[in-house]
Amino acid sequence: MTIIYRMVIKSFITTFITSVLLFMMIVQLLDIFGNLWRYINNNVPFLSILEVALLYTPRCIFYALPIATLFSVSFTLGSMFAKNELIAIFGSGVSIYRLALPLIICGFIISIFTFIFHESVVTTTFHKKNELTARLLRTEINFSNDNITVMNSDRDIIYNVDFYNDATQTLNNLMLLDRTENRNIPTRIDCRQAVWDAESHKWILIDCRRYFFDQNENKYKLETFRIIEDPKFNLIPSTFRRVVNNIDEMNFREASNWIESLRRAGLPYRNQLIEYHKRFSFPLTSLIVAILASSVGGSFRKNILIMSFLTSLLLAAGYYIMQMVLSLLARFGYVPPLAGAWGAFIFFLFFSIVLLRYAKT
Repeated sequence: MTIIYRMVIKSFITTFITSVLLFMMIVQLLDIFGNLWRYINNNVPFLSILEVALLYTPRCIFYALPIATLFSVSFTLGSMFAKNELIAIFGSGVSIYRLALPLIICGFIISIFTFIFHESVVTTTFHKKNELTARLLRTEINFSNDNITVMNSDRDIIYNVDFYNDATQTLNNLMLLDRTENRNIPTRIDCRQAVWDAESHKWILIDCRRYFFDQNENKYKLETFRIIEDPKFNLIPSTFRRVVNNIDEMNFREASNWIESLRRAGLPYRNQLIEYHKRFSFPLTSLIVAILASSVGGSFRKNILIMSFLTSLLLAAGYYIMQMVLSLLARFGYVPPLAGAWGAFIFFLFFSIVLLRYAKT
């Protein structure tokens, strides 16, 4: 079996490298031609377009890995069948799932590589690519925000802001409800402006009116202050930003922290949580398609290469469609985010194993 495994792996790796380059080029060209008219309208130099393409290359490789795995496994088994090599192997008592073992292991290794590659390379280069594209096309994002209501992590201080200026990191027309001393009877602070002090990590409140309840006189009182500086008013400025952060540009630690900050601030985070879980499930697509392609590798007697690839592609399309549907259901709240990200993988993992177990040999 060592010789057979060596032959299978050699054929797979050769096809896999070629397939990655081919599908990477297709994804790259789709992005370039999709934005070509915008590059022309903004007189973007050719070297700048080339720089964007280079920064997008790791993302293209990331997308190409699963489909390249699918094609390579199908091509490897299909070409062996076309040369009557599988007939001799099956005739000697070797089953398809034993023969496909090195291909499945390769799919698993590619899945691990995909995750590591995405977290260490793709997120960084994709962020730089988006920044450069926005600058070249003059579509920079403004993070300033208006009409914001958020809470701190302990949910005892509520911030209501008319306008947040991200360039100056200031809050205009801020109202605070402070429930740190008494959650049932909060203290209210209205101020004209708040300025972020990066050194002391707190907000400096300017021109303030403080409404508080006097227990002795059993009534609310008013105090005015030119400046209020209190360390407990330390909600970081990014919390007030317009939510335009792209979770695809963060590694999983940054994404986890971002989702946690949204949760603590009382902002919606379901969509971000779904995408966070999908970054763990998507790399395993290579493992799924490797098993699917192996299970149909010995199922056809005519037009073996074409039929094997088309069947594998159809099953893989079913996997992507199921994943997309579950993600939509999770976004609308019909299923939990975890099920939306992992449901298709779990279903097709068992389905592909059953197909492989009962594949014809």
